[in-house]
Amino acid sequence: MAFEVGDSCGSNSTCGTKNKSTENTRMSITALIVDDDQDAKRAFIELLQRYGYETSVVNSGRQAIDLIHSGNQFDVIFLEMKNSLNGLQTTRDLRAIGVRSMIVGMEVFTIRKNYQDFRDSGLDIFYAKPVSHVSIALLHNEIEKKKRAVEFVEA
Repeated sequence: MAFEVGDSCGSNSTCGTKNKSTENTRMSITALIVDDDQDAKRAFIELLQRYGYETSVVNSGRQAIDLIHSGNQFDVIFLEMKNSLNGLQTTRDLRAIGVRSMIVGMEVFTIRKNYQDFRDSGLDIFYAKPVSHVSIALLHNEIEKKKRAVEFVEA
């Protein structure tokens, strides 16, 4: 997947709504949230769980790396770019130890010049916070497609 920059709602006029017809058939996606802001984390967990994500949470990049080293695997890692271990360095470290999960960088405010740094660090996608329902649903669909393709190949 090419590096992408998402917005918090996009041009979709249904921002904040769910597709009821596919909600019950969604595949479970494992997600690690790396963020030290308790309030933002709580709201983000609720959003992800509405779309069927199974969430694990840590407060820092160091804790994320330790969790991965202990054998945990995730389909997607949501990484606050201003956590205690710089988000860019955390991404580089995760890629260096072989993490192939999709890594989504998130930040409240970002200057456009930082996008190249994000891309170079190994991020797959960057979203401005707060992340929208639409972005999470689209991301879930993309990960689901990849997981189904792997299941098909392994079968």
